[in-house]
Amino acid sequence: MEIAFHEGVLFAVVGDHEPFELEDTGRMSVELKGTGKTSGSPERHWKLWREKAPLKHLVAVDAETGKLLWKKDDPDTHEIMPTAMAVSAGRVFIQNEQALVALDAESGKELWRAARPVNLDAPGSSAPTLVASGGVVICADREVGTTPRDKDAQGRSAGWHMYPHTAHSRGGEAIAYDAATGERLWSVTSVENFRAPADVFVTDNMAFVRSNQPGLAAGMDLRTGQVKHLPQKKSPIRDPGTHWRCYRNKATEKYLVLCQRWTEFYDLATGVQTVSGFVRGSCQYGMLPCNGLLYAPHHSCACSIESTLSSFNALAPNANPAEDIPGVVRLEKGPAYRSPLSAFRSPLSEDWPTYRHDAARSGVATTTVGAKLAVAWETKLTGPLTAPVAADGMLITAAPENHTVHALDAESGKPMWTFATGGSVDSPPTIHKGSVIFGCADGRIYCLRATDGELVWRYRAAPVDRRIVAYGKVESVWPVHGSVLVQDDVVYAVAGRTVHMDGLFFHALDARTGRKIVQRRITQASFPDVLSSDGTHIFMRQMRLDTQGVTQPGNVPHLFSAAGFLDDTWWHRTYWQFGYGMPGGYTRWFSAGEHRPSGRLMVMDQERIYGFGRLNQYGHVGSHVGLGKMQHLLYAANRSDFDTTSGKVNRKSLPWSARKPDIPTRWKGKIDLLARGMVLSDKILVVAGPPDLFDVAPGETPHPYTLASVESLQAQREALAGRKGTLLCAISAEDGMKRSETKLDGLPAWDGLIAARGRLYLTMQDGTVRCFSGE
Repeated sequence: MEIAFHEGVLFAVVGDHEPFELEDTGRMSVELKGTGKTSGSPERHWKLWREKAPLKHLVAVDAETGKLLWKKDDPDTHEIMPTAMAVSAGRVFIQNEQALVALDAESGKELWRAARPVNLDAPGSSAPTLVASGGVVICADREVGTTPRDKDAQGRSAGWHMYPHTAHSRGGEAIAYDAATGERLWSVTSVENFRAPADVFVTDNMAFVRSNQPGLAAGMDLRTGQVKHLPQKKSPIRDPGTHWRCYRNKATEKYLVLCQRWTEFYDLATGVQTVSGFVRGSCQYGMLPCNGLLYAPHHSCACSIESTLSSFNALAPNANPAEDIPGVVRLEKGPAYRSPLSAFRSPLSEDWPTYRHDAARSGVATTTVGAKLAVAWETKLTGPLTAPVAADGMLITAAPENHTVHALDAESGKPMWTFATGGSVDSPPTIHKGSVIFGCADGRIYCLRATDGELVWRYRAAPVDRRIVAYGKVESVWPVHGSVLVQDDVVYAVAGRTVHMDGLFFHALDARTGRKIVQRRITQASFPDVLSSDGTHIFMRQMRLDTQGVTQPGNVPHLFSAAGFLDDTWWHRTYWQFGYGMPGGYTRWFSAGEHRPSGRLMVMDQERIYGFGRLNQYGHVGSHVGLGKMQHLLYAANRSDFDTTSGKVNRKSLPWSARKPDIPTRWKGKIDLLARGMVLSDKILVVAGPPDLFDVAPGETPHPYTLASVESLQAQREALAGRKGTLLCAISAEDGMKRSETKLDGLPAWDGLIAARGRLYLTMQDGTVRCFSGE
């Protein structure tokens, strides 16, 4: 349905009420026009379905009363094209399969028509574009094809066909007509974006059409087509190394908001061109400039994943750079600030004092837990919870939605204390010498006394105390991840959301006093994350820093995730890896996974790397969906098989037959769960997660493009929501054989499994904390 408002009247294109039907064409591949060949093997593509489209008609309705003023229901309206209705100056313009038709807005009577056949072989992402303004109507569309569109039994169109592949840009033509007479005024080449219709914008009696000649940023006289406005010759917008995005460009009265690669603003008054190389819109819809803001919905693009915004963002014009306010003291001293240093204890070697056990975030415990597990105690808090940490006889976790940090007795599970913060704490604190240190979404770093949760100090890492609404909560513009890095009595943390907006700020503080040691603004494109370290370097996702916060060459392999350690989504283009970089783009996001140990979740000691993921399958198109034979696997790989400089497969140590883009493994195999927690304890690898119930339909070929049964999909959806319980499996680290399996209720917190002092601890999404003993 399409709708337009003009002088108190609503004009709408609506369809009839015939039931929706689909016709199975029986084809599994697409014939390539004029070649007699197909685009792939019979099992490569999904079956094609053709929609029997409903008849359409055009109505005019009084906007105040809802009274029907007139209705046009005839062959001219039955095939009105998508996005091909416009209203201006008392006329309604529609584009059908054969012609552009002008109607009187008051009566619906035809005023004129101009032959304008539509390309009937266009995919569903393409459609004519119709714009009417200033006494001119412009229609842009692809070149007319030669193959007629199939008709149904009643002679109607069988609908738009959706093909697996289309060219990045298809040539076409934009034609301008006199709105009063239908006289053809001028035409220019029209080019589409990738999988999006052609764009036509009109402002200040100029038309802007995306064309190879003269281009979208060139303004043409609305009536003559002569170029009146040219962009700068050296344009930062031009980028021949990529295609235009898979959605339409947008415009305001002041700017063309383009999407050649990112989000590019072209100032129509000054010709100044600005590239926001970190913002993209969602597929098909794109972005929305409105209310003085730019709204950028969530996208699924992996290009420059290390710096491109995700989630739904409302962006404002750039504010003044954040600077410290003179005279404002950042450090606040709490009641426990004067605690004697001698009272601070050091964690034992069998403790788990920080996120993923140590500064390298290895996930490897220094304690032994038996393979036969039994519940020792269970405590219910208000969840969801973060992963826990354990040291000094305490277990500590945070409840992000409730802005609280909880301490439990590690032996009994009894609550010891609770501390309320000024924002969410998204990951567990670090226990260090009798203190509990963590970052918070209120832009501060907190230090508590471990024995009773009393505040020692808190430091405002945010440059100024400015707030926004994020995910329904009031947070600082510069939040700090809960898990901070503590090394040599120094606390390291980063405040902010992205380098591109408002900035990222690296901090080093004295762990005992909260005194500032280093503060530096990060300038390289990046997002913040839980920091890690190999003892020499500090890592933030793919970025390497020194202890002063200065960016170093990113050539040191380490364990990281391009989406961050805390990302718990099942997005197919991100994964953890032992490496140092994550290429972006549709043809590159999987390349790191072909050459390096990778997966959805990983742990590693000095000899081996253990992972759960799509092993050796990243290079196969479609393998990211994990269907059929492309199942998730648990594996073990020797670190000696990988070059310690590049993180890639050390091919010199392998036989010639194995020197290919595959990861050599010590063992690998499928397990019956989807890992949300993993810990290595001596020779036992413990994995926790909901059951893996997804499978192909009975009798179907196990292939990535095989459609799974509805029941299988529904069962897996319920499992991922926690309604099918959790499996806790103990696996031999030597051969991958299952040693035991325990069934639990609920869904584990992301990465919420740890081991300390001979016990296993697991936090759950519903706020439950469980302790397991092992034999």
